[in-house]
Amino acid sequence: MEDPVQEIKGKLSIEDIVASYLPLKQAGKYMKACCPFHQEKTPSFYVSAERQIAYCFSCQKGGDMFEFIREIEGVDFRGALEILAEKAGVELKKNSTGPRVSKDEKDRLKAANSDASKFFVQELYAKGAGEKVLGYLKSRAVSDETLKVFQVGFAPGDPMKKGDVLYRHLLEKGHKKDDLLTSSLAVARDAEQSKVIDRFNLRLVFPIDNTQGDVIGFGGRALKKGDNPKYLNSSEYVLYHKGSTLYNLSRAKAAIREEDFVVAVEGYFDVMASYQAGVKNVVATSGTALGDQQFKLLKRYTKKVVLAFDQDNAGQDALLRAVKVAQPLGVELFVVAIPEGKDTADAVKEDPKLWINAVENRKPYLAFFADKWRKELDLATVEGKHEFSDRFLDLLSGVTHPVDRDHFLKELSKWVGTPIDMLYDYLNQMSHSHGGLKKRKKTAEKVEKELKTKKERLFVYFLSLLLAFPKEFFEAWTLFEKYEEFSSAAQNMGLIKQLNKLNVEAYESFRNDFEDFLKMPDHEISASAVYKQVRDYYNSHAVLDEAFYADLDEAEKLKKMAFAVEIENNNVQLVKEEFEKLITLLYFEFSS
Repeated sequence: MEDPVQEIKGKLSIEDIVASYLPLKQAGKYMKACCPFHQEKTPSFYVSAERQIAYCFSCQKGGDMFEFIREIEGVDFRGALEILAEKAGVELKKNSTGPRVSKDEKDRLKAANSDASKFFVQELYAKGAGEKVLGYLKSRAVSDETLKVFQVGFAPGDPMKKGDVLYRHLLEKGHKKDDLLTSSLAVARDAEQSKVIDRFNLRLVFPIDNTQGDVIGFGGRALKKGDNPKYLNSSEYVLYHKGSTLYNLSRAKAAIREEDFVVAVEGYFDVMASYQAGVKNVVATSGTALGDQQFKLLKRYTKKVVLAFDQDNAGQDALLRAVKVAQPLGVELFVVAIPEGKDTADAVKEDPKLWINAVENRKPYLAFFADKWRKELDLATVEGKHEFSDRFLDLLSGVTHPVDRDHFLKELSKWVGTPIDMLYDYLNQMSHSHGGLKKRKKTAEKVEKELKTKKERLFVYFLSLLLAFPKEFFEAWTLFEKYEEFSSAAQNMGLIKQLNKLNVEAYESFRNDFEDFLKMPDHEISASAVYKQVRDYYNSHAVLDEAFYADLDEAEKLKKMAFAVEIENNNVQLVKEEFEKLITLLYFEFSS
């Protein structure tokens, strides 16, 4: 079976992949854009169709199509492989022992959800019931543009909940009954599945996307009092898992990266209101409490999570639970206090600036709870001090950073008038009784080894130029076969102190031992081995193509090196002169 990575690369092009995420402009034989990974005004992100690489020369992010998808989608290699395999129509082997779901089945389920979403939108703008629902949305100050962006729709039906209008519509469009039942767009009323009705009946409908923007489920809000549950979500199935899905993440991820924080709110209306007010880096859960999988999903895009939950008791309880879930995950948590007990949607409806200012004035979560509980409890009484201490120490027991713990223990000592040593002891007892603190997993950052010597820097630059312009190197190398040509060029460089090193015997040794001379035993890249591979491959093929890199160690790193010098050196004549200088400098280094 063909390697799926190579099969995908054979079917997709880097320029098409990148163009689906950001606009590209032609720049000579390259394409360029402002980098999607950091803020900039002058484009430094280049795409090479020839090298099949997309790379930012400012922040050094990017690489081949897999590396680009990893960076922009915030996924690991397997995640990038699955995304690109789907785009390329390549079937992957299933790693898990669970039931295998074919790409064809996934595509059918996505298509059914997509057609259902279009149907719901159509019904919202239809005469009759849809008009009333549209009026309700207007009363909540939801703009036409926001409705269009979020593709809000209406599920028609009947008061007896026996409607099957969507089910029949999708069957007429060629969708299979089994797919409609699997995706829970329809539900069977009997064991034989002979009586099938729509899951969503007389409800306002919000399509739920995956991170790539495919509709995978729906949230339906009841429109009549007493119609329970108030919110009804799609049932979980192969494409839709509530605990690992976040509403609006597909639209928000670019803004999250740009702002370097995400705002998590409670509901669909809150998300739309925030988006409409201009705070677009906003998401909501999908019918569940905010769980660890969702925090991990958000960490792909930012470590800073701002929680904006309702001010009622239920909302504040959910806030505290979310904080305790996030504490061991290495997330920087902040809390938004919405004025006058409003929720996000109410605040935006009254005045968008209320919401914008609340987000701007967000507090670190420990400071938020300290202020909140000090207002709620009477710290002039023993009972108030006791309750406050228990609440705050319980929260501190989940804090792993010693600076945070020490700072807030000192503050707590002042607030309740208890010596800090006693509070430390009590906190340790609480931590022990809770089974000990969960230690954060520290992932060692990959820091590239510094090029410590002039020789290493010279070798790496030589390799970069060689990989980018092999033809020009071998032309210069051939020109300098004659010592007289080399000596003349060396004397013209103006390196007067080095000229005493020029002699025929040393130069012949330099050329004969050039491959051995390039060895860098302590460096991750073997300049000697790469030079030999370039020489042998170029002599046979007269070009360094993808096949050359396929068998090369550190191939992606070497591609980036070549791409960098290629962008900087677009004058072939100057490249030839640069190689002549480089060969001379390498000789002087050899002779040292």
